[in-house]
Amino acid sequence: MKTVIVKSKDISKFQRLDAGFFITLNKFKDEVAKLKLLHTKDEVIELLNRVEDKDKKCLSLIGTGYSLNIEKISKDYPFLSLVLVKAELLRKIDLGTSKIETMRIKINKDQEYLEFLSKIENS
Repeated sequence: MKTVIVKSKDISKFQRLDAGFFITLNKFKDEVAKLKLLHTKDEVIELLNRVEDKDKKCLSLIGTGYSLNIEKISKDYPFLSLVLVKAELLRKIDLGTSKIETMRIKINKDQEYLEFLSKIENS
C-alpha cells in the first residue's frame, strides 16, 4: 500500500480528493519540478499535442471518474502529463527491448539446432 501526505493547499490547488492522483503526483514530483524550470505551460502543451493519442492513454491514470478526456487532462495537468507519457514510452521501449533480446536468444538456439540437424543429415 502506498501512502502520501496530502496538504490541504494541494487539495485546494488541484480540486481533487482522489488518492491515486496524489500518489502519482508525488511519485513524479521531482521530474515535474525540473520540467517546470525548463519549459512554459504552453510549450509543454505543444509537445503533448505532438504525441499520438495512443501514447497518451496512460493519462487516464490521472483522470477523474467523470472526466477521462485525454485532451482535457493534458491541458489541466500538462507537466505531469508529459512526465507520465515519457515514463510510459520508456517502459514500452524497455519491454520491447526485452522481447527483442528474448527472440534473439531463441533464434540463436534455433540456428544451433538447425546446424546440428544439418551435420547429422550430412554424415
